[in-house]
Amino acid sequence: MLDGICVKGPKDRFVEAFVKEAQGTCYYPEKFVEGFEKSDWKNYSIGENPLVIQGILRGTEDFILECNKKEHPYFYLDHAYFHATRDYRPGKFGLLYRVNYSELNTSTLLQLNREDYARIEKYKTFKIKTKQKQTTHVLVFPPTEASARVYNIDLKHWRGWIEKTINKYTNKPVIFREKGTKTPLREQLKGCHAVVSINSTAAIEAVLQGVPSFAPHYSPAAPVSNLIMGNLKDPWFPQKHYIRKWTDSLLATQFTFEEIESGLAYKTIKRLYNEK
Repeated sequence: MLDGICVKGPKDRFVEAFVKEAQGTCYYPEKFVEGFEKSDWKNYSIGENPLVIQGILRGTEDFILECNKKEHPYFYLDHAYFHATRDYRPGKFGLLYRVNYSELNTSTLLQLNREDYARIEKYKTFKIKTKQKQTTHVLVFPPTEASARVYNIDLKHWRGWIEKTINKYTNKPVIFREKGTKTPLREQLKGCHAVVSINSTAAIEAVLQGVPSFAPHYSPAAPVSNLIMGNLKDPWFPQKHYIRKWTDSLLATQFTFEEIESGLAYKTIKRLYNEK
């Protein structure tokens, strides 16, 4: 059995479909608040069943924090890593969402089987570039306020600390890429010495464009990232075969709505994380 935490909106269809396969129940807040403010969840308290949570807004981050504190299992749903569909409109591959188990990102390499490789092959439309040689700047992806809350980060302090830390190891200019900036990401990645992030999926694109990444162990880019800031002078960059193994792991945790509805996502994630 699963308990679904739903926030009343188009995204609920993913949680409801995931929970239905396990014959679970979806719960809704007593008071729903539009926008990104917190909803009132007085009508639900964590019991024995694993939770199914979508996103970290409208109070769902409270459940994530509580699950992490109590080591209570949960399934986390969010936008896909590749070919993400925004505004809940089908794209080339339909409606896509990622699913993780007791973490917000696929942060390690997973052991895939033949069925996994066959399922994800169609998504491999991207190219992997070699490490850039001529570099000019360091690009930083600050976490959102909601992400900062989940990871217990003082965002204002973090920005100053990360810039000071980068300047300690390199004299290259530091550029903060703010969420919602109009400048295309690939333009800012040209000549980029390295990217620094917390949990940003933009780090995925950076690595594919040949830019070294610096990120913590819970980042989706963790397997291909430098975990020590002291490497900034001469960042490590993985070989192509390792990057492919990493992208395969990311792709294996994203599913179409039909695959979530059929129960394939639930069964696959349980298998992948048990094997991990």
